[in-house]
Amino acid sequence: MPELPEVESVRRGVDEWTAGALITGAEVVDPRILGTTSARRVDDSAAAAFVRTVTGRRITGAQRRGKFMWLTLDGEDGLLVHLGMSGQMRVHLAVEEAHRHTRAAFRLERGEERFDLRFVDQRIFGHLSVQPLVAAHGRLVPASAIHIAPDPLEDVFDIDATLAALARKRSPIKAALLDQTLISGVGNIYADEALFRAGIHPLAIAARTRRNRLAAPRIGDDRHGRCPGCGRNELRRPLRQRQRGVRLPRH
Repeated sequence: MPELPEVESVRRGVDEWTAGALITGAEVVDPRILGTTSARRVDDSAAAAFVRTVTGRRITGAQRRGKFMWLTLDGEDGLLVHLGMSGQMRVHLAVEEAHRHTRAAFRLERGEERFDLRFVDQRIFGHLSVQPLVAAHGRLVPASAIHIAPDPLEDVFDIDATLAALARKRSPIKAALLDQTLISGVGNIYADEALFRAGIHPLAIAARTRRNRLAAPRIGDDRHGRCPGCGRNELRRPLRQRQRGVRLPRH
């Protein structure tokens, strides 16, 4: 599953292409993409309603919290984009042939530019929906993300409060790091990496681990910074390296 760095890489590319664009039309090629993994049967009427909801809206930018990404529509609603295991947001000219796994397409207009933003998902583990934006932890997020904590790359992320909450957890520290209500965006890969670099066993009980080991910062040396309490440097490293496979195609 994509974790924070992968979703952030996609978000940056999507924002570059879509910020300020008007959605002049949309097509739901496969209505299952509007469902969830536990409820993929979607009526055609729901697909038609989705198209009506997004058409004529202006995208003000692509936002993210943890693994959640959304396009803000007129500053009021969010077009939630859950990538799942194989989801891609791809930019194409409208005349270009659609990939056989294209599940939805949005016709965009920005100035003199005309192009498509297409959601391609081979395994259909992804999800699209439009949700109202609500206030949570200092910013507006889609309603389904209201329970998600700030992630380590957000300005509102409070490392001291997070470490204090982590120190109260009586569960294994890896399980605590995967708790999206405590820290969002961290998954198996980056939890393992952060704990390995900090020299902490994944099954160590968080509440029994010394606070200085939870933080374990190398002050002033970002290349070797270690912070299992937030995973900040582990999460930033792939963004600096521009991980392959998550860039937005340019056409």
